Amino acid sequence: METVTFKFAFSDDAALLSVLAENTFMETYKELMPLEDLNAYLKDAFCIEAITAQLNDTENNFVIAIYNNEPIGYLQLSNKEKPEFKQPKAICLERLYILHQFQGKHLGNQLMDYSISYAKKQEYNILWLAVWEKNYNAIRFYKKWGFKEYSETIYMRGKDAQNAILMLLNLTE
Repeated sequence: METVTFKFAFSDDAALLSVLAENTFMETYKELMPLEDLNAYLKDAFCIEAITAQLNDTENNFVIAIYNNEPIGYLQLSNKEKPEFKQPKAICLERLYILHQFQGKHLGNQLMDYSISYAKKQEYNILWLAVWEKNYNAIRFYKKWGFKEYSETIYMRGKDAQNAILMLLNLTE
């Protein structure tokens, strides 16, 4: 099996992470949501200033996945308390994305394994996430890893209200 290496991202990685985040999000959602809403979200969420602010927030951890010396994806873990899930010793998998050309090679499994290992090493009991109900591939992927649905919430992407499924993985079982 080919392996991915991981690099923690810092503020000097903001430009790279901005492009990677925008590209992976666009690839994932361009067929699923109105283009106007998608572009508005991309402009706000993944501009260098927004990414830099997130990188400088000590409650966020970004990790870039490197394959054959090329950045192919990333993940974001956050231990910020969120209204969707308030439980001690829980960490949120905010984002886990891989460029489409590298999907289907089991590289996403390595990112998920890294996320779970990191959470356990930091002594978290729960890894939770929110996934858009229309992102069927991601839902299947998370269920394969043992995540269970526990609730729902609404996220706004531009003017598009999206129902998100909240899922969690108990790390103590």
